Amino acid sequence: MGDDLFRDLVVDGLSAAGVDLTHLRTVPGPTGIAHIRVDASAQNDIVMVPLANARLSAGQIDVALAALAPTTSVLLTQLETPASLTLHITARAREHGMTVVLDPAPAAELDAAVWAGIDIVTPNETEATVLSGIEVTDPASAERSGRWFLTQGVGAAVITMAEKGSCVVTPEGTTFIEPISVEPVDTTAAGDAYAGYLGAALAEGWTLAEATRLAGAAGAIAVTRQGASPACRGAMRSTRCWHP
Repeated sequence: MGDDLFRDLVVDGLSAAGVDLTHLRTVPGPTGIAHIRVDASAQNDIVMVPLANARLSAGQIDVALAALAPTTSVLLTQLETPASLTLHITARAREHGMTVVLDPAPAAELDAAVWAGIDIVTPNETEATVLSGIEVTDPASAERSGRWFLTQGVGAAVITMAEKGSCVVTPEGTTFIEPISVEPVDTTAAGDAYAGYLGAALAEGWTLAEATRLAGAAGAIAVTRQGASPACRGAMRSTRCWHP
């Protein structure tokens, strides 16, 4: 976190949501930001400016993982922090016995060695296309893209396709998760809600298929609300009674 005007706003929001901030580090300079545009069809595009995110270090990761390991079973990570640290954090998490989930957003070229340390990768159709080189337009192409991730060493791939549902690809086979039909207002937080609920469900011991259905419900709820943070909070409230 930077030490600018955004710091208190973000810290207050995280605290109010119950996020443990023990390992949050404040560095000189501006906090990372994202510029989000939403069009009339509720679709979004995001320009992410890392700023303080780029100051994450291997040492900070090691201290946090060592402290969290006794009570933590799932690591959820993404690519808004330096891609060069992805191999480090995934390898360390696996050493601590954690299930590693990578939400590869924003899509970026990764060291080939990273994939073998990923238990579950969760790209949307655009990210899957960029990373695998296979254009994802329907369930069949999503399955082919998912198989590509498995050939790289990933344990399982969950390709999300918005209103077309999700494609879960594992060495045992492929499962298609039907979408939940909603009227979208703002799709910005869909991926965040999806990833968070997937990781939380896995930590509760749900199967990957069960966790994916919950994640799909959270993502569907999120797109019916304006704004990323309010959408995620709305998804949290609305999925508390969900059972696999």
